[in-house]
Amino acid sequence: MKRVAKVAISIPNDVYHWVEAERAKLDVTRSQLMTRLLRGEMYRQELEERAKRYEEAYRKFPETEEERAWIEESSRQFFEATAEWDEEERAAPPKGSAA
Repeated sequence: MKRVAKVAISIPNDVYHWVEAERAKLDVTRSQLMTRLLRGEMYRQELEERAKRYEEAYRKFPETEEERAWIEESSRQFFEATAEWDEEERAAPPKGSAA
């Protein structure tokens, strides 16, 4: 089975010139650049689809009050802990210095 397919396409001249400038700047072949661009679009579409599925599921099963309270409390504890770490780090002597 072939691992690649050759494709001939027509694109506007301004797009062609942009592609040529980009591939020269990145020092890649036309095929490599187009593969990167197309894979990027595939990834973007996948993320968009996942976000839609997440939103649909959330609408069907929103978080409960208990879950919301747990999230708020966990967040508060996390931010308090990180604030304490920051204070400890500022109070500690600089690394590599004699204490």
